[in-house]
Amino acid sequence: MVVEGPVLPKTMSRSLAGLFLCLGLPFTGLAQPGCVEVVPDEEYHCPYRAIPRDSANLLYLDTQTQWHHATNMYKPNDRGVGVLEPLTQWGWLGGPLSTSPHLERLIVARAKPTCAASPKPGPGLACSYGEVIPWLADHRTSPELSSGGAWVHINLLKRYASPNAVIHGWSSWLHRNLALFNGLVAAPDAPLVASNCPQPAGSDLACDAQAYSIRFDAENIVVEPYAKEHL
Repeated sequence: MVVEGPVLPKTMSRSLAGLFLCLGLPFTGLAQPGCVEVVPDEEYHCPYRAIPRDSANLLYLDTQTQWHHATNMYKPNDRGVGVLEPLTQWGWLGGPLSTSPHLERLIVARAKPTCAASPKPGPGLACSYGEVIPWLADHRTSPELSSGGAWVHINLLKRYASPNAVIHGWSSWLHRNLALFNGLVAAPDAPLVASNCPQPAGSDLACDAQAYSIRFDAENIVVEPYAKEHL
């Protein structure tokens, strides 16, 4: 099982040095990124690089190169192999991640620090006002890459919920078709507020962080509150 990294609170979302998990040494053994932008701030395709099932038990981010690596935690001098290429040429920086049990899907925390934080609502909504949000990296075939196999990176909330959001606390997997994350998700035109609760009846303000599920059903992906009455 590949170990997941924690997702840090909203108060650190602007302090990216505090967000990113870095447990390895600089890695220079891979070619330059070969990713393709399909939909700005929403979908990117990168060459597929498998997570070594038999030799890797830890995923980490190299903050110097922005590559996500797979390595063996019992071999501290081993830099491991690059798995996910950076999306820095489009302004997106990577953070902690968690992987499905079959190692073919990952939930990756990402933020675009150059995204306009105000006014709200405003153009910064397209990149979640610079907040940390969950992305999916899914192993699929890609017509955009000649090699066919790709990590397809999808901005989960922009496509399947609301980009007016932020991750809080953690992300994890229950099985290969069900992942969870903790955060705030508000309507696109609503203020995103984590305090001053409870809100008046009928208010669209996001209050306390909520567990959300990401369900994979065939080609469909559904993001919705998880066990809302109990958590």
